[in-house]
Amino acid sequence: MKLTIKKLAFSYFLIGLFLLLFFITVPVGNSERSNPVVYLTFFINGVLWTALLIKSLVRHPFSFEIIHWFFFLFFFFFAALVQYANNRFPWVGGGISDSTALMANVMLLTWTFFFIFGNLFRVRSRHHIIEGYLQKDIDKPSKSFLLLLVVLCVTIAASDIALTGFTNLLARATAGRGFSDNQSISLLLGHTRRAIVVMSGIYVASVWTCTRKHFLAGMVIALCLLVNSFPTALARYAMASIYGALLITLFPKLKRNRLFVVLFIIGFIVGLPFLNEFRNNAFEDVNIFKGLWKAAVGIPNTWLAGDYDAFTTLCMTIDYVTRNGITLGRQLMGVMFFFVPRQFWATKPIGSGAAIAGVSGMSFTNISCPLPGEAYINFGILGIVLFAFLFGWLTRKLDVVFWERGAEAVTRRIDLIYPLLVLMFFFMCRGDLLSSWAYAFANVVIWVLICFLYDVLKHVKICEREVK
Repeated sequence: MKLTIKKLAFSYFLIGLFLLLFFITVPVGNSERSNPVVYLTFFINGVLWTALLIKSLVRHPFSFEIIHWFFFLFFFFFAALVQYANNRFPWVGGGISDSTALMANVMLLTWTFFFIFGNLFRVRSRHHIIEGYLQKDIDKPSKSFLLLLVVLCVTIAASDIALTGFTNLLARATAGRGFSDNQSISLLLGHTRRAIVVMSGIYVASVWTCTRKHFLAGMVIALCLLVNSFPTALARYAMASIYGALLITLFPKLKRNRLFVVLFIIGFIVGLPFLNEFRNNAFEDVNIFKGLWKAAVGIPNTWLAGDYDAFTTLCMTIDYVTRNGITLGRQLMGVMFFFVPRQFWATKPIGSGAAIAGVSGMSFTNISCPLPGEAYINFGILGIVLFAFLFGWLTRKLDVVFWERGAEAVTRRIDLIYPLLVLMFFFMCRGDLLSSWAYAFANVVIWVLICFLYDVLKHVKICEREVK
């Protein structure tokens, strides 16, 4: 995408808005923290991430790269600096030492350089198998394929209502349901069922946007999506990724201008805190206007809340490794094979955030563990280098393939999964990796399955001629 004065001006305006927002909402404290070296590392990282975010915004309206640098700037600079200056950290009553904070910033700087290196790394291939698969068109569905998607979605939605009750499906506090006594199986089934409806919804939305066909099938699947994944009944990361992906798909202009970033910031600062109201309350017990007002006026203290615990948990990870050593990939094995029941794997690791919280003696263990923390707890500094390089290479690969699109009126395989994964990547950056990978894995598997079924059924006719 070409660099223009308009794009550059908008990017600098947006960064200025970030800085203004930060300094307006920063809670002022009487801190005794005055280590100049720690503040210098914060400053170096903040300036570097700001520049990288500007560069990303100039290149594309939205991408993995933007999400990555946005997360680092907000969580590891803005929130982290506020917490350090005020000596107030989520989950840590006694504070964090200067040496640990300094090491965390050095690790983040190391991550930054190797992520950039991964971005720049190129593997030459004559066949471009992956690119060919992702770029393949899937915008001419057969009637049999659409019917299959509708039947699957209606079946899942009907079973949800029967199992949970319609009104209970409207709030996160009452929508929780188990499909098995085994937690691993229940997690896998729950994510898979949701992924079927979500990917079906994104598919019909994409096809309708490009061709203005199959509106009825789209409406039926949209109703099923609302039953299965009502916004206030989802975890905030799931709601943002699902409905954000649908918005991007239904309104292609978001792919060509910078409005997406503005909407993302508004939703991130006000919308996601508001959804906390439905975490412990039924839908009918929540005053929507009062909840929105509470989220808006609570912005100054948001930086100190548990939602911004990434820097704190990274420091806790450093202390954990100092005391217990690295796990040599054990935590990563738990992530990759999350679906294996504990009956068959008695020593199966729990999420890194929960493991760190448990060792720290915390009763509440549902805390994050950001990507650099996952890298460090598994393989130490080598893990920081390897994870950063791998994620840098993979995300840039996906960004390039998506933005090298052909005709605008064509739906490709990557168009279905890319917006969803981009928004889910924000959750993955915060972690922990176990829960974020389980959700991403389910969606990727169902995406592959839908693409496969499309290829199998595109020539299968259940009537004399295809639906037009």
